[in-house]
Amino acid sequence: MKFSIYSEMQSWPGKPVEQLYAETMEQVEDASLDVVLCMSVIEHLWEPDLTLAHFRRVLRPGGVCAVNVPSWRGKRALEYSAFKLGTSPADEMDDHKMYYDPRDLWPLMVKAGFVPHAIKCFRHKFGLNTFAVATVTEQHR
Repeated sequence: MKFSIYSEMQSWPGKPVEQLYAETMEQVEDASLDVVLCMSVIEHLWEPDLTLAHFRRVLRPGGVCAVNVPSWRGKRALEYSAFKLGTSPADEMDDHKMYYDPRDLWPLMVKAGFVPHAIKCFRHKFGLNTFAVATVTEQHR
């Protein structure tokens, strides 16, 4: 599973950007990153809690983890797009292991080691997606 980034971010001066794969997360040093972006990935994983725990482990104090996933409402729209309209890849939809509302994603973020008061979890895109932003606090390193 590939963790992708926007290509223009690679050219930001003084801000090294790395593109990582789920299989290589264990090789990333503890507290070595400022930001982890995970967009439309964890719904494809059998053990998303392990991946989120790696995200928490690799973030420095003050670091931010942002996760975007399809919601249960989004499931209908994605499947209609893939299986009825043919405008989305059907094999990608069939690879989804889970859909997430805030009540599903927030506990995973807590289990991963992010402290509850430092997690913001909400629906967006007309409720079709769920987004979480978690900050690593100084006192909970």
